[in-house]
Amino acid sequence: MIRRSLLTDLAAIKAFDVFSGNRLLEIADDHMLVAEFGGRVVGYVSWLPRGFIGRDYITHLGVEPGHQRRGFGRALLRTAEAVIAADRLFVSSDEGNVTMISLLLAEGWSPAGSVACAQKDDRTELFFYRNSAANILPATPS
Repeated sequence: MIRRSLLTDLAAIKAFDVFSGNRLLEIADDHMLVAEFGGRVVGYVSWLPRGFIGRDYITHLGVEPGHQRRGFGRALLRTAEAVIAADRLFVSSDEGNVTMISLLLAEGWSPAGSVACAQKDDRTELFFYRNSAANILPATPS
């Protein structure tokens, strides 16, 4: 089940969150969705309105390692696209995150460019965009 996040989800998210920063503000601003399975949070997606060159930007997509490759990331991404409902939506991924890049390409996201040395260890950040969420199909994790 994909749902809006609650402050009570923060501890569960922290247990598997690999990104820097604190998810508290995203939850408080209602810019986060979570995936629940078996009564517990196993993934999340967050976004920042107008966060990338004035366009909505998905900032984080994370799934607990034991629940990866089971459709939760895809379901979170699709649901976020539908909730955000932007004309054009952006997301980025570290060049080494093959799983995320594969997901984005499989879901019809288009490459939008890159920023060399954007990561603290000088890796490149790859940017993708998607036009209109009108054609998003619902996804149900297995």
